[in-house]
Amino acid sequence: MKSSFLCLLLAFTSLSSIVAQQRIVVGTVSDENKEPLFAVTAAVERLGIGICTDLDGKFELKLPNEDIELKFTFLGYLTKNIVLAKAKDFTKVDTLYIRLQPNTATLDEVVITSYSLSSIEAEHTTASKSFKERRLKPLAATSAGTRPEPAKFKSVLTPETCEEVNVSDDSPTSPDIGVGVLTAGSLNDFNKWDLWKDISEEDLAEWKDIWKLHPKDRYSIQLTNKQGNALIAAKVKLLNAKKEIIWQTVSDNTGKAELWANMGVEMQDEAHSIELEYQGQSYPMPVIQSFQKGINILQLPIDCQIPSMIDIAFVIDATGSMADEINYLKVELKDVISRVQDSLSETTINLGSIFYRDVTDAYLVKQSPLSSNINQSIQFIQKQTADGGGDTPEAVESALDSAIHQLDWSDEAVAKLIFLVLDAPPHQSPEVVEKMNQLMKAAAQKGIRIIPVACSGTDKSTEYLMRSLALGTNGNYLFLTDDSGIGNPHIEPTTDEYEVQKFNDLLMETIIQMSTVKSCNEIMKMADFPSDTLQVQTNHPVDKNKATISWKYYPNPTMGWINIEIEGEIGALYLSDFTGKILERIEVDKNQSLQVDISSYPAGTYFLKYQDGKNNWLSGKLILVHS
Repeated sequence: MKSSFLCLLLAFTSLSSIVAQQRIVVGTVSDENKEPLFAVTAAVERLGIGICTDLDGKFELKLPNEDIELKFTFLGYLTKNIVLAKAKDFTKVDTLYIRLQPNTATLDEVVITSYSLSSIEAEHTTASKSFKERRLKPLAATSAGTRPEPAKFKSVLTPETCEEVNVSDDSPTSPDIGVGVLTAGSLNDFNKWDLWKDISEEDLAEWKDIWKLHPKDRYSIQLTNKQGNALIAAKVKLLNAKKEIIWQTVSDNTGKAELWANMGVEMQDEAHSIELEYQGQSYPMPVIQSFQKGINILQLPIDCQIPSMIDIAFVIDATGSMADEINYLKVELKDVISRVQDSLSETTINLGSIFYRDVTDAYLVKQSPLSSNINQSIQFIQKQTADGGGDTPEAVESALDSAIHQLDWSDEAVAKLIFLVLDAPPHQSPEVVEKMNQLMKAAAQKGIRIIPVACSGTDKSTEYLMRSLALGTNGNYLFLTDDSGIGNPHIEPTTDEYEVQKFNDLLMETIIQMSTVKSCNEIMKMADFPSDTLQVQTNHPVDKNKATISWKYYPNPTMGWINIEIEGEIGALYLSDFTGKILERIEVDKNQSLQVDISSYPAGTYFLKYQDGKNNWLSGKLILVHS
C-alpha cells in the first residue's frame, strides 16, 4: 500500500470557505499508551482545512460554525473520525482528547512527500499562521502600575519537518520562547498576619471546613547563639500538657520557626511548652506565649555553624490544563536556577523535580531525584509535556507524597524548598483531605518550606488550601498574573495589595531570601560603620486628610536599644526582618517617645514600619550589630 503523508499541504490550504462566524477546536492526540503523537493530520477534508499536531501532540483549528467531520490520520495508526455538531455559541472552544490505535495491518511502501514553502501562495502562508495564533485577553491598569504590553507569539508549522516554531511578532527572527515573559505576585501572610486572620474568617471562611485547615493559633520562635548568629536547622517541637507533640518543625535561615496548635481540628488542650533539639542536645522553653503576645526568643551557648547546601524541588502539574503556560515555565525555571547558581556560588545546590497528572492518565508521578547535577535535572524538566487530566482535581497529594518522602532531603541544608506549580486542587474525598493535612505536617517536621505557584484556572478553594500550606510550612504563596498576556485568566488573590514582578525575578528573590545567611565571620560591629551613619533617622509622611506625622529613631546602627519619637498618631509600629516577616507589634500612643530592645535578634537588617491613612506601608531601615 502506498500512503502519502500530506499533513503540511493541509496546513497551507486556502481558508476561503471559512465564514465570519468561527469556532475554535483545540486538542491533544496520543497513542494507546497516552503518549503524545507528533505530526498527526487533523483535517476537515470537505473544506480542505487541516493542520499537524505539534511535538506535544497538540493542535488548534479555526473552523466555520457548522456540522463538521474532523479526520485524524497518522502513519501506522487507524484513522479516527470525530463529528462535531454546529455550536449554539459560535465563540465556544471545543476541546478534544483523541487516542489513536495502532494499525496492525502490514504496510507496503510508504512515500513521504515534503513541500517547499516557495511553492505555496503567500496568502495561504498567512492563513496557516492564524491557525495557532495565541489569543490574548486585553489588559488594564492595576494598583501596581500600568501593565506591560503583552508578548505576542504565533506558532508556524515548517513544511520540511512539520516542526513547530514559535515566532515573535516583534522579533520574527527569534524562534524561542523568551525568558522573563511571565508575570507574578507574592503573598507572605506572615507579613500581614492580622489581614490573613480577617480574610480566613470572612472572605475565605467557607474553605476551612472543606480542607480541615485553619492556620491561626501560631507560636513563633527566634533562635540565636550568644554571639547573635541565627541558629539554623534546629528541631523545634510544640507540646501539650501531656507532653504529646502537637507540631514539629525546623528553624530556617533566619533562626526562626513557626509552630501551630489546632491547625486542623479544634482541640481543648492548649499548647503547654516548647522543646528544641540541636546537635543531639535538648533545650526546654517552659514559658511560652502565642504570637499575639510576642515572639519566643532563646539564646543558646552554641558555636556558629552555617550550612552550605540548598535543596530545591519543583513539583509541577503536567495535566492538559497547564498546556497554556508549562512551556514558558520550563524556560523560566532553567533561567532561575542558572542565576541562583551565580548568586550562591559558594553553596551546593541540589535540584530535583516531580511532574504529576491524575489517576486515569498515562502516569501518576514522574520524578528526578535531588542532585547537584543541575544539567541532568534541567534536561528532565525540559522533556516533560502537559496532557491528560480533564476533571479539574488532580493527584496533588501523590506528587507531594513523592516529593516529601521519596526525595533525599538533607538534614543539614540551610533551605529545603518545594515549589508546587499547579492550577487545580487535589480531590476532596475525606481520605485525600486527611492526607494533605498529614503531608503538610510531614513537610514542616522536615523543615521543607512549600511555596505554591498558582497558575491560570486556580479557584478560591485552591487559593485557600495553598496559602494554608504555605503558612503551615513557613513558605510564601506565589501566583501568576494576567499582566504577561500568557495563558488563560488568573484570579486575583484575596488581599489588600500586591506588587507585580517578572516571574523569574520573583522566583529567584524567593530562593535567595530563604537561603541567605551571614557567615560566622560576617557579624557586624559598631566599629564597622563610620560615625556619620550613627545619626538620627527621620521620616515625614504626609496624609492630606490628616495632620502631618513625623517620627525618628536612633541610634542606627544599634546594639539593641532604639529610641523612637513620634509626633502624630499612627496606632502601631511594626518591627520586621529582611524577609518582611513581622516580629513585633509596638502599640504607640499619640505623640509618644519610647524605647525598644531588639538585642536578642540576630545581627542584620531590620525595618520599622507603619501604615498611613491610605493603607500604604512606610518604613525605615534599621541595622542591628553585636560587638
